[in-house]
Amino acid sequence: MNPFAMLGIMKRLESAHPKAAAFVRNELMTGLPEGTILEIDDKILGKPADVDEAYGMLCMLAGRTHSVYTGVTLIFPQGADGQERDMETFHVKTDVKMYDSDKQILREYAKSGEPLDKAGAYGIQGRGAILVEKIDGDYSNVKGLPVAEIYRRLYHNFPSSGQAISTTFSII
Repeated sequence: MNPFAMLGIMKRLESAHPKAAAFVRNELMTGLPEGTILEIDDKILGKPADVDEAYGMLCMLAGRTHSVYTGVTLIFPQGADGQERDMETFHVKTDVKMYDSDKQILREYAKSGEPLDKAGAYGIQGRGAILVEKIDGDYSNVKGLPVAEIYRRLYHNFPSSGQAISTTFSII
């Protein structure tokens, strides 16, 4: 999730639930992905540079299983003044099996432009969903933000604030 998207979420949260927004802003600070990558055959796939590279990536993934990794850093306040910070960095892995799709389907999808800003050249939350046969792991991780794992780690660090965290993620 880019910082501009997070600002949009915070604006919606502030108008709907001001106390939850204050909690997130003052106590949690942030929980943003550092990046999402795909791994297949010991190769790392990021975002394609153009339609041809997207098509090549999609052909490489077709009919096979690959792994999606998202790295996240959470920043927690420490001390009464909130100035000292404690960080936790982790990653979440999800395995994705793709259908062995016809090359024409892959070419048309690549030409749609949707894959150009997606690691591995597909978006499971969009048209790219037709290419995915099954996943083993967290669906939201494949989208680029492992919401369930972030929630669990936040709740572990702030167990008495579960309601504010729950409210925050219901809006996301």
